Amino acid sequence: MSHSPGDPYSTSNEGGYNPFAPPESLDESGNPASANNSESQGELQKIPPVEASYGYAIGFLILGLFLTGFILPGFIGVPWAPFSIAFLGLPFAIIRLFLHRSSIARAIRDGRYPGGVRFNYVYFIVSIVLGVTCVFAGILVFFLVCTVVIYSIADSTPYGPLGAIDKAGPWLLGGNALLAFFTSLALNRLSVPRYQ
Repeated sequence: MSHSPGDPYSTSNEGGYNPFAPPESLDESGNPASANNSESQGELQKIPPVEASYGYAIGFLILGLFLTGFILPGFIGVPWAPFSIAFLGLPFAIIRLFLHRSSIARAIRDGRYPGGVRFNYVYFIVSIVLGVTCVFAGILVFFLVCTVVIYSIADSTPYGPLGAIDKAGPWLLGGNALLAFFTSLALNRLSVPRYQ
């Protein structure tokens, strides 16, 4: 029995999708490539969940700080400085997580989010490192401003730099601490991707 070839421009072929058909006659719902594309677009339109490993990492960090800082030094003298330094970056890591998720939400709303972010333990470790860096940057700003102010007014005091500390008063320390804190927050904010 002879089988005549179908119309190559018809969209009703047995395969369902005709790659040679004119664009205006294509039915997007029958195109398997478009179905996969729509699925991937749907995946890109969701904010990635915070994976359990992120929570486990935070828990282990707090537990390690507690054990090495309050229990073990009394028995075997284990230094707890690395955990305390990491603990300084923990609030900034959590702030970075919330800022990054809000940035992704804005990018999804504006259609600029490329996808591919995972909030797993690797993200947590990177955030801790960035948070500790922000803390040290704030400490550096604090001592730099104190040094500049103290040595700039040291000549007008009878006791030199020590007299300048008394003359500067608590307002210098308080204002400088706020400046250092907001410097750390600003640097932490700059570490969050913008998805422009």
